Parts: sequence; structure tokens; C-alpha cells
Amino acid sequence: MARKIIVVTAAYGNDRVRELGGQSAVLPFIAGSGADGVEIRRELFSAEELNRLPALAAEIESHGLAGLLLRAGSPVRRRRVA
Repeated sequence: MARKIIVVTAAYGNDRVRELGGQSAVLPFIAGSGADGVEIRRELFSAEELNRLPALAAEIESHGLAGLLLRAGSPVRRRRVA
């Protein structure tokens, strides 16, 4: 079974992700790296971004990535978003 490469958006640093405009801004970098998926982090969302989760899921899919949502401190609460 081939391994899947999943990149967490927090790898870019919380401040940098916010400066870029949110987690969706790093999707092109992650997709361009050849990764299979992206792990988005609950703690990096603003209240406004939380209201746009369906749009983020569509954007993740449009980049050909699998998406996982991880809530801080609880690795067992993963939920596919795309």
C-alpha cells in the first residue's frame, strides 16, 4: 500500500498563514509539492472562515487534495472535509 503524504497547514506557521489570508492561501503550495492531502487546523480559523467551510472543502478538492480537519488537542476527532 502506497503511503499518502498529508501536509498540515500549520507547518507554514500560524502567523504566516494568517498573513497570507488563511489556510486556503497555502493550498496551491501544498498541491504543487505533490502532496496527497492537507490537514487544516481548527485553531487557525477566524469566525468568518468557519462559516465558509463548504467553500474551503470545494477548494481543497479543486486542488486534487484530500482534506482533513483536526481540532486542537484531539487527534482522534478527524473529519474529512473533501
